[in-house]
Amino acid sequence: MKLRTVILSLLFLFALIFFIVKYWDEPKRMEHTFHPMGGIPCRLVLYTDSKSDFELQVAAVMKRVDDLENTFNLYRSESEISQLVLGEPHKWHLVTPDMFDLLKRSFAWYGRSAGAFDVTVEPLIRLWRKAGKEQKVPSESKIMSVLDHVGSDFVTLSPT
Repeated sequence: MKLRTVILSLLFLFALIFFIVKYWDEPKRMEHTFHPMGGIPCRLVLYTDSKSDFELQVAAVMKRVDDLENTFNLYRSESEISQLVLGEPHKWHLVTPDMFDLLKRSFAWYGRSAGAFDVTVEPLIRLWRKAGKEQKVPSESKIMSVLDHVGSDFVTLSPT
């Protein structure tokens, strides 16, 4: 009977030590919500005991999201994508590494999809958006003239 009590006491002690070690130093859950991209809520959740580390991480994430918006947001006239779309055609444009990577991947999918995935369709989108506002279908000649400027095969990427 005494041996059984000692064994149970030791098992209880080991279980207690296990739970203390496993859960004693568990970091706190901290979260921050911000609203980039025209008000879309983004929630950042981190587990840490350091408030200053949390604040540094939040600042880094918010900066990265802002950088990506400044690169890829077509609704910002000063964004890199807007400048590229509205830039002079048939001219070399220097782009950031993020833009280059996205274009490289996009052109790969253009090839894999036999042209169904095409990131150069913005002039066509603009034409149909305008037609929708005017509530009339654009003429076939207008569509064909815009299509002359659409197609990823018209774009050349060069890493330097």
